[in-house]
Amino acid sequence: MPAISKSPLPSPVDSAPLHGDPNGAPEPLTLSPSKAADFLGIGRTKMLHLIRSGRVEARTLDGRIRVSVASLRAFHDALPVYSVGSAPEHAS
Repeated sequence: MPAISKSPLPSPVDSAPLHGDPNGAPEPLTLSPSKAADFLGIGRTKMLHLIRSGRVEARTLDGRIRVSVASLRAFHDALPVYSVGSAPEHAS
């Protein structure tokens, strides 16, 4: 019989998959700013800017910033829809 590992278990919130689990595990309610940035495909600095500006909702828990997954989805859904030929203009 194999030995049972006594290593500490990872936090269920930080280790949960970002887009649901095919095995039916629930999606987390909140993410760290780094995981929230990964969720949207942006950098951590940009995520912190979105939190500070109020565009993405975040709360603190024991001194740590937690970003609402629902807020990330709402932010994403409010972004303009891209269509071919209408690329956003970048300032030079």
